Amino acid sequence: MAKDSAREKQIMETEEYKAFDKAEKDFFAKVEETYKGIVDENKDTYWGPMMAIYLWTYFSANDKPLYESLSPEAQQSWYGKKMIDEIMPAGDTGQKAKQLTVKGDDGKELTLEDLAQGKKLLLIDFWASWCGPCRKEIPNVKKLYDLYKDKGFEVVSISIDKNEAAWRKALQQEQLQWPNFLDTMGAADAYKVRSIPAMFLIDAETLTVIESGEYARGEFLAQKLAELFGNE
Repeated sequence: MAKDSAREKQIMETEEYKAFDKAEKDFFAKVEETYKGIVDENKDTYWGPMMAIYLWTYFSANDKPLYESLSPEAQQSWYGKKMIDEIMPAGDTGQKAKQLTVKGDDGKELTLEDLAQGKKLLLIDFWASWCGPCRKEIPNVKKLYDLYKDKGFEVVSISIDKNEAAWRKALQQEQLQWPNFLDTMGAADAYKVRSIPAMFLIDAETLTVIESGEYARGEFLAQKLAELFGNE
């Protein structure tokens, strides 16, 4: 809470913390193994994807093999279609990004094309003031924005906050230097955002999805931007 990195490092080096960390990882590994076993037992019918949707908090691109393990019947069921829609909410890599519209404080509506105009890469970031992981990711995005903004990298943050005052307070605290919007036009619905942070790296010229989910944040995002911008 105090952002004392030295104290944090000291705690993480204790035997107690190491034991806790291992126990936590073992627990979640067992949970994942159990969940996958349930889906596998029901992979031939709609019960498989239905149970996956019930058991998983959210899906990412890493869960595509789980979907592909389902029978064709299960994949084509209502639940199967819903599952793959959430695994690839904005389209798979190389596919067109979903259209969206946001509205600024001046009342002007902007489309995806407007936001991408004159840029090379566009990072759409769905977040909220109350989302801890979202705000934890902000320093990383700030660092990357400073590195590449002059090379055509743009970030657009879209908050799903229901409390506008809370959103504006978070903006003041975080001091984000890129365009920010409160989602009043259904952008999160268009991208089928089920959990946040939900981030999408888009080619601003072709409006195709380059990366999404966990591959569009953290170290994955840093590596992808370094690769795409190269020595520019």
